[in-house]
Amino acid sequence: MKNVTSSYLQKKFGDFNEKYFNRVLPPCDMRAVSDCFRLGLYLGGKKIQHPVIYIVKRPLLVKKAFWTEEDLDNIIIHEMIHLYVDKIMHRQTGLFQHGYFYRKVCKRLKKEYGLKVKLSAYRFEKTKTPSSVLEYLKAFFRNFFIGLYELIL
Repeated sequence: MKNVTSSYLQKKFGDFNEKYFNRVLPPCDMRAVSDCFRLGLYLGGKKIQHPVIYIVKRPLLVKKAFWTEEDLDNIIIHEMIHLYVDKIMHRQTGLFQHGYFYRKVCKRLKKEYGLKVKLSAYRFEKTKTPSSVLEYLKAFFRNFFIGLYELIL
């Protein structure tokens, strides 16, 4: 699979915004990050004017053989749905990030385009644990600080 870079993700965002969201999504920074337990993360909300989507370059939860182009596309679209629910539908997902409004958009994408968006990283067939304590710590602290930043705003 192609190397995951921020510019590559930005191109994918533009393509998917046009194809699946009729170009209604606002500009969004697409950032490729290294180590993270999550596969992707949407950072938005009322207090954030310019939303950000983080996608991991090298997933810790999924074995390399399962990190395919299709998986990457699914993760990008998954995070773009969070953006759509937040900025277009003006709904805050809060505690239930994959609740009613999120699932409503998923159903529309499935009906119109046949897309089956996975709701969590654990839906990918094979999982693995980080190979070292250092990998655990790096991923934990990255998630902790991104989550803390999201809560503070």
